[in-house]
Amino acid sequence: MRVWENIPVSEYENCRHGIRLVSKPSIDSDLNNAIKGMLKWLRSNYEFPIRCPIYLYDYPYLISRSGKKVSASFIAPYDRFEEPYIKLSVGDYEREKKERGRDNAIASIFMSIFHELTHHYQWIHGILGKDPKADERQAIYYAQKRLYEYASTREHP
Repeated sequence: MRVWENIPVSEYENCRHGIRLVSKPSIDSDLNNAIKGMLKWLRSNYEFPIRCPIYLYDYPYLISRSGKKVSASFIAPYDRFEEPYIKLSVGDYEREKKERGRDNAIASIFMSIFHELTHHYQWIHGILGKDPKADERQAIYYAQKRLYEYASTREHP
């Protein structure tokens, strides 16, 4: 079992752990199943010492706390022993699928999940927010790395 970076997992023994998907029936079932499959792979390859639910929304975008339109957002509580969560908009999946194809549309959503999960690990390490530009560079790097790693195990997402 691996972690994105070295995490003192024993520090979080009393916390709920893992990664969960919370999806509405209105979410495309093919997309939902693809995400579930990817999360199953994540669970078998990485540790999640503090549970991180991922909420899917059938909106084309979300509004961040700063008022920007975003596709995903990591919500981090001040207390590192409380559960954070990820909000992910997938309402534009059908449009993206028509424009770019199914696999590319799903890969884009996976990139958003991997990106936000990197922020999850940054938060666990206590480094999230200290250097926002570095946080984003690292999140982009690890999102790409995880996507290629996952893609090497599948013919299609």
